[in-house]
Amino acid sequence: MSFDSKAPSKNQTVVNSTSKSHMAVNTINSRQSQTPITTPHYIPNITKKTVNAANFEGDILDHQAYLDFHNEQQTRLEQRFVIAAKEKIVKLENLLEKGRQHGLPQTQLQEAIDKIAVLKNMQAKLESKGSN
Repeated sequence: MSFDSKAPSKNQTVVNSTSKSHMAVNTINSRQSQTPITTPHYIPNITKKTVNAANFEGDILDHQAYLDFHNEQQTRLEQRFVIAAKEKIVKLENLLEKGRQHGLPQTQLQEAIDKIAVLKNMQAKLESKGSN
């Protein structure tokens, strides 16, 4: 009797010979079969995303130059916040108006009003800091 090394397919009968007088028959049940593994449509990138951060290129022993570098980075960050806050405030004000039109509860409307006020306050604070 020859044995095929291939794995049995779905609903195929497999005959195992343990001796000439005894043969065991195993049937692969279709309920036990699993769906085949397929390649996903999207494969995420495994590598770390590189951040294009400005690196200090001066003399590390020059403490004042190092502080100036970090202050400049902080100023750029604050300027980007001011720009982003303008866009976010417009978006939140539009959502607030839609919420009023749809009759949202005052607690939810007040939450949006508070967020807008905080953004405007921080934006004004950073703008005044930048103009000094």
